Amino acid sequence: DEAFVQKSLKNNAAQMSRFEDFARERNLEFIPSYANFITFKLRVPIDSSELCEQLLRRGIIIRNLKSYGLNAVRITIGTPEQTIASWALWEKF
Repeated sequence: DEAFVQKSLKNNAAQMSRFEDFARERNLEFIPSYANFITFKLRVPIDSSELCEQLLRRGIIIRNLKSYGLNAVRITIGTPEQTIASWALWEKF
């Protein structure tokens, strides 16, 4: 229904903005997006394969873009609670 669509779009925009701020605060390069995901380009010593594996072990699934020749990850935009949980684990890595 239209109300759900509008609520989802509003949440996506708000969480996207939070992810962009998170990246800027940590000097992470990202690809601007209008979809329901954001791509972080990583720099050594952070390896996208290792990051994805470590987060998966803790219950967070992100997409490794190594197969595209990139040291990068794609993160789906979720709820505010999911965003906070993923950041807490990211900080441990």
